Amino acid sequence: MAKKKDQDPPAEEMKITYRRLDTIKPLPGNAKLHAVNDIVKSIANNGFIDPLGINIITGHDMDGNGRLEALKMLYAQGEPPPKNIRAVKEKINDEDVTVWYAPTVDLEFDQETEPIVALALNRLNEKGGYDTAAVLAILEQAKASGRLEETGYDTEAMAGILAKCGVEKNAPTNEAKNNGSVMGNLEYRIVVDCAGESEQAELLLKFEKEGLICRALIS
Repeated sequence: MAKKKDQDPPAEEMKITYRRLDTIKPLPGNAKLHAVNDIVKSIANNGFIDPLGINIITGHDMDGNGRLEALKMLYAQGEPPPKNIRAVKEKINDEDVTVWYAPTVDLEFDQETEPIVALALNRLNEKGGYDTAAVLAILEQAKASGRLEETGYDTEAMAGILAKCGVEKNAPTNEAKNNGSVMGNLEYRIVVDCAGESEQAELLLKFEKEGLICRALIS
């Protein structure tokens, strides 16, 4: 009878542990900067939806320092606890105090590895980039429903994305004139009606890749 191969031990499950907010230590020398006011608004609107990653060796917050700072700001301002944050009454220095507990997951890295992994968690996210057409489609929908600010973008940032795609407001017709599409006072054009800014940007990029000379107008 064939011997059974030794089975690998079952992987440990990642569990959520609630830790008291004032006991969680930020990561020393953290290289990542944060738009804390925007994070505060997001947590206030949507709740706390991304647990903090706490290194059980050092006690430092390796993943979520911006969220940690935002939570502490909300608590200091006397705001009600966001969704998924527990408010618990405890006796501290003989006084009844309401404290917040935040959801966390345990990480385990030595002191040398800790800052490397923390930096990688942020950098690898950035390196992926964005699908511009998909971003514009979401922004357009959010703008139409009055929720653009909740995306972390504003009208200026949205205009910047459109500008990178070559979309201009009331753009001049120099491209057409410089490339022989004008005879006397005549210009030969094809106008494509788009459903919105995202479709316009997507078509513009597509046509430019095909070697066509295009310009986009918003009217």
